[in-house]
Amino acid sequence: MPENGKPTGDQSKARLKIGQAGDGKGKTRVRLRPVALGNIPWGIEAPVDLYINKGKELSLLFKKNQGLSSEAYSEISKVTDRPYYDKEADVNWQTLVENNFSAILDSSLPTEGKAAVAYGSAARQTQQIFSEFNEAGYETANMTVGAINKLMDEPGAIESFFQLTIHDYYTYTHSVHVYIYSSMLTREIIGDENEGFLKDLGVGFLLHDIGKKRHFSRDTQ
Repeated sequence: MPENGKPTGDQSKARLKIGQAGDGKGKTRVRLRPVALGNIPWGIEAPVDLYINKGKELSLLFKKNQGLSSEAYSEISKVTDRPYYDKEADVNWQTLVENNFSAILDSSLPTEGKAAVAYGSAARQTQQIFSEFNEAGYETANMTVGAINKLMDEPGAIESFFQLTIHDYYTYTHSVHVYIYSSMLTREIIGDENEGFLKDLGVGFLLHDIGKKRHFSRDTQ
């Protein structure tokens, strides 16, 4: 297995029958659950085996404890946007991404991959902020906007964010969309040199619907 964590030729050929246990014996059914590429903590060790679903067979992408190579993202994204793992596995993808968020955005992950991770993280954090807004939530919004604003400076980032927004529209991602589109427009008008001003505006864009907090809370009860 290479040190960079890329799936090897032998691994990509590995197969697991969906109607069999991992050792190929018996008839234990493998129950699958998808995880979006943007919800994977690229750069750390895989917490579980990850597969590509091919009909009645699974192709092994990463073995448990193998490094989730950032360089493998582009190759995998050409085949699927969501690998699968055993539904019975105890893994919290959201926590893993949040704990490694800065490292992921500073890694060699392609810009479109970073955008997907940042977008998903921003949507989840916005949902939490709307559920219980406090000083900690405001600081979270500041950190999220700061990280995404920095990412927007990378070539191709704005195009990647735009592609994400046109395929996703829910209550909380709406706030992320407003932030992204408004930030794009602001940068076009005034440029991107005043980092502090852009960050303050970004937090305002992201939290523009915070006055509806009580309404959203009732809807989710």
